[in-house]
Amino acid sequence: MLSKERRFPIQSLPLRGFERKYSKASFFLLKKYPEKEGRARFAVSVAKKVVLKAVDRNILKRLIYRIIQEKFLSLPSGKYFIIIQKTGNQEEIIKDLSSLFYV
Repeated sequence: MLSKERRFPIQSLPLRGFERKYSKASFFLLKKYPEKEGRARFAVSVAKKVVLKAVDRNILKRLIYRIIQEKFLSLPSGKYFIIIQKTGNQEEIIKDLSSLFYV
């Protein structure tokens, strides 16, 4: 699991007036809010429409956080907000997440 200092609460995202960049892959939508200082911080959101059970949504979030911890901590500073749009098996998710960050 990704440490708490590397995560941020989704409620702290600015709604308007801040620069952000979008990237889209088949399973994910990535919103990046650049920051000049600090570390790369991440948040993951799974809609109830995508995964009905809360237990399964939490398992999916933990999987994404684990993948981020293993592969993507060296990204530039900023807030990375990942929205999961549909689900798949673990290999597809890893491949899609990699393509999302390294485009």
